[in-house]
Amino acid sequence: MNVNAGHERTSKARIIHQIQLIRGITAYFFAIARGCHHNYCVHRLFPLQ
Repeated sequence: MNVNAGHERTSKARIIHQIQLIRGITAYFFAIARGCHHNYCVHRLFPLQ
């Protein structure tokens, strides 16, 4: 039995969440750089899951 299994799952979830945040921020800035400043346009170009 792995004593650290719960901690490892939590750490993985935290890392995945951070990656998703970075992807979302990056997608948002790419959309702005393309000249799309509207929220609907950002979500159309980069739909969230």
